[in-house]
Amino acid sequence: MDLVTGMDYGVQGLILNEPPNQPRANVSSTVQPRSAAASSQPAAGSSRQSYEEEWEQLRQLERISNAGWQQQSNQGPSGMAMQPGPSMSTNSFPVVWQGQLALKNDHALVRMHIISGNQELSRLSLPGFPDPTHNVLKISQRMPLEQAQLHRVSSQMNDTDAHCVLVACATGKSAAEQAHEGDMLRNGFVNYFTGKQAAGIVNVALHGPNSPIQYVIHFFPPCDFSNQALARFGPSVMQAIPEQQPHLFVVITKSWV
Repeated sequence: MDLVTGMDYGVQGLILNEPPNQPRANVSSTVQPRSAAASSQPAAGSSRQSYEEEWEQLRQLERISNAGWQQQSNQGPSGMAMQPGPSMSTNSFPVVWQGQLALKNDHALVRMHIISGNQELSRLSLPGFPDPTHNVLKISQRMPLEQAQLHRVSSQMNDTDAHCVLVACATGKSAAEQAHEGDMLRNGFVNYFTGKQAAGIVNVALHGPNSPIQYVIHFFPPCDFSNQALARFGPSVMQAIPEQQPHLFVVITKSWV
């Protein structure tokens, strides 16, 4: 579906690329995030005990995956270490996800630093292949930066357990690649959303396209809303974003649908 205005959360927008040499899953516009992809849903009529056992196995797999991901958080695609360059501090604001953003024909490789909120939401809603180049978030909707919509997001940000705030910056295996991805992020995403006066939207359904939407990922360009939100977390956040570095303010919330 092409980009549409308004908050049409009935259309999912998460597309997850499978690694090469593996059969492609039968998916539509929504793909299960890392926690749901690890196992199938329980068969109809299975007991509650069986469901809970399967869920606990899934959570154990997720914890193992997350432990491995934390070890790679300062590495680039294919396990290569990032070159020093203008980037947010990984000590103050750890990297919780690396992958590609896609919007129409544009794409950019980014790393997401957690700023505040419930980190569990990032683990549940973002794709988690070990190779970041296989993690793709396709933004297929947008939300106008209108007061009513922003108030709804802001209200959820008052509940620590119901949201997760991140900042997405360009990344790469070298200073030159990082600069190139920065241009892609600025031209294809930041400038686009600024011109449209909108935020990008990705809806996440844990159990496939026909299941309820569980999470909504918002991508805001630098604007009054994002600047004010970042200022609430103290001057260290704004100071950590290198001057003139393109970035997106990312808010993951639980769906109200």
